[in-house]
Amino acid sequence: MNTNVRHVGIDDWSIRKRQTYGTIMVDLDSHQTIDLLPSRNEDVVAAWLRKFPNLELVVRDGARFFSNAIAKANANIIQVSDRFHYIKTITHHFRKAIIQALPTRVLTQNVKDESTSGGSVVSKTTSDSWKRKQILISKVIKASHHYSVAKIGRLFNLDPRTVKKYLKGSIYPRQTRTVNQTLLPFAPEIRRLNKLGYSSRFIYDRLVAQGYPRAFRTFRQYKGQFLNKGFAATVSTGITRRSVANLIFRRYQTCKWTKALRTILQRFPTVRTILSLFFDFVILSENYNLSGLDTWLKTAQTLNNAEIDKACAAIRRDYSAIQNSIIFREYTNGPVEGKNTKTKFIKRTMFGRSHFDTLRAKILLLNKI
Repeated sequence: MNTNVRHVGIDDWSIRKRQTYGTIMVDLDSHQTIDLLPSRNEDVVAAWLRKFPNLELVVRDGARFFSNAIAKANANIIQVSDRFHYIKTITHHFRKAIIQALPTRVLTQNVKDESTSGGSVVSKTTSDSWKRKQILISKVIKASHHYSVAKIGRLFNLDPRTVKKYLKGSIYPRQTRTVNQTLLPFAPEIRRLNKLGYSSRFIYDRLVAQGYPRAFRTFRQYKGQFLNKGFAATVSTGITRRSVANLIFRRYQTCKWTKALRTILQRFPTVRTILSLFFDFVILSENYNLSGLDTWLKTAQTLNNAEIDKACAAIRRDYSAIQNSIIFREYTNGPVEGKNTKTKFIKRTMFGRSHFDTLRAKILLLNKI
């Protein structure tokens, strides 16, 4: 074990998921695994870190036990919070804040289909399987005037219990198929190209060029809905609040503000403010803006939102380490995550045949190969 390392990444890894966890230490200069521990206890990790007298900097996630262990081992060690992990924490709280600010389903303006005139508001279509079942039920009811339940079951290849359900009226609720809202704005183009005799693949490629975001398999599944002559001219659309909250998982450069989303953000200015504040934090962290962090925290505090206050508290709790992640931008826990994945892969191949000491020896031996 090399005790002269200066910059390391530290992380926990699951020996037995949700039950037993160990600790892995990786040299950030050579990207080699330094050592493995069968525990992530503060005192155990602190005693282990004292074996490295030249240690200057440690990159970690937001776990308090690692923060406390590093401080116990040597107060002069620079702690760097990994950018991916603290942004993940902020994302969690901001997403909950958006969900709490919106109703379960947000109705937006109707999307008009210019290719038809007139028509009522329709959001679902009756499935073919339901129509077939209705025909079967009517036949069973007619047959009940002449035959027994057992005889009807044999005639229609039904279980007697199913026959009794049909006769009592205990049938399943109407089965419906939801209209694909993503494909709806492209309905006129689908009809036009289909009338000209183009293939599904050709139509799909044309729609993708116009901004259709889904896969070909999804397009082919729902295309038939828009070829029916009786399809409604307008369809009442809505967006779930989780769909709006999931905007924070998109990169702000590629986030497409559709007409429906603009409508929601106009109706709920709090959501617009929360989204803007979140993207400001992402930009701040990507641009390594050290002075902007304090300004951002002051702005976030003015919202008086419980979830955003939790996000701010998480930043203040680990303030110096987050600042160090901006100062020492070249150090991340990326190499540690890679070694962590490799360690767990090797562990699974050895499952049931070896214990921790053998696994540790195997991982350290691989560094020398």
